Amino acid sequence: MAGQDSPGPEWHWDGQEWHWWNGSDWVPAGVGHEQMPPPPPPVEGSTGITAPPPPAGPPIGTGRSGLGAGGWAAIVLGIVLALVLIGGGLGFFLLRGDDSDVVTLQTEPLSTAINEFTPPAGTDTPVTDPPAVSGVQTLPAETVGLFGGTLDSSSCDKDQLVTYLQSNPEKAAAWARTLGITAAEIPQFVAPLTPVLLRSDTAVTNHGFENGQVTTVPAVLQAGTAVLVDEFGRPVVKCYCGNPLTPAPTLPQKVRYTGTTWPAFQPGTMTVVQQSPVVIETFVLVDVVTNVTFNRPAGTDGSADATTSTQPGTQQPSPTPSVTASPSPTVVPPSPTAEAGREAQAIAAVQDRYRTCAAQIGSEGVEEVIGQASFSASPTGPNGEYDVTVTDESGTFTYLVNLDTGVVAAVSADAVEVAGVCPGVFD
Repeated sequence: MAGQDSPGPEWHWDGQEWHWWNGSDWVPAGVGHEQMPPPPPPVEGSTGITAPPPPAGPPIGTGRSGLGAGGWAAIVLGIVLALVLIGGGLGFFLLRGDDSDVVTLQTEPLSTAINEFTPPAGTDTPVTDPPAVSGVQTLPAETVGLFGGTLDSSSCDKDQLVTYLQSNPEKAAAWARTLGITAAEIPQFVAPLTPVLLRSDTAVTNHGFENGQVTTVPAVLQAGTAVLVDEFGRPVVKCYCGNPLTPAPTLPQKVRYTGTTWPAFQPGTMTVVQQSPVVIETFVLVDVVTNVTFNRPAGTDGSADATTSTQPGTQQPSPTPSVTASPSPTVVPPSPTAEAGREAQAIAAVQDRYRTCAAQIGSEGVEEVIGQASFSASPTGPNGEYDVTVTDESGTFTYLVNLDTGVVAAVSADAVEVAGVCPGVFD
């Protein structure tokens, strides 16, 4: 290593001697370390004494925390930018709040799985005309039009689900235990379930299977996700991955999101299904493609569907408090590059939203961090829509900008959390 300016992140010079990282701590390297690097040269113009660096931690990319270089950068950058945007001091802590009051929800787009129990046993279908939802609404499972489907067709294959679980006893035992039954009871448990599609983004708790263990992840499922509901209307299985579902956790005022989002996703806007107090004999569903309303007898697969004149009721939010997104630990403002024309306008639109955010919370200094990130823009359609991607060491943040309508919407989960710092600034 002689002659190199930087011997590597596993070395640390304290002004007197070298230390090296042994995987858990910094230890002196003066004894028994044959390839110890030479002392660094003194800084030109100094007295020849090398000042010790700040207190050292584990080298980036190593140590027990599991955080790589990007992870550490995200933490550092998040703190710096939060202080810049929020103003630092007490204001920062008041907005950030206590992590014990924050729930993190995994966003799950259509046709995706997290630690899947089974191969796909169903098909998700986009909803052409989703119902209007305001804030977090808790709706009784018997609400007309709460669930959707496709007329005369099932979105889930119950037989395939049961067959796979019976062929995999370890998974079957874990799957059954999660739902409070035994593996032997799986067929009789699944038989009366009804296949439906969620018509709005819905909060649940998703239970997966990884390394022989059940995983538990609070989640929000995209509208159009295929699920099986029980006789009380509770979603109990996500068909695409076979994962058991249980009710969503109680949602506090602040919610963080992780994972990939979808264009219609809005932080703090979702449905919570409240089980019916009585057994539901017939579900009144809305065809997610044609918007035709039809009846589906409980436990049937679509073969007994019949259209009806009953119309979906207006979905009104319950008194459940609205959820606001918690500020992201990785806020990244945009910085201009040599983009030209419409792409540059799209980038400028995102940049202006960051300035508005800073002004809204009474903070100064956002311009000082504009140059710390790079960004790019690319057209996504013929109607003035552009994807604007902001990138730095901590990650990538994506926004959808429509120059014709002026909409600037957060797309990626991290960008959504950034939007939560300044409600109403991003669309």
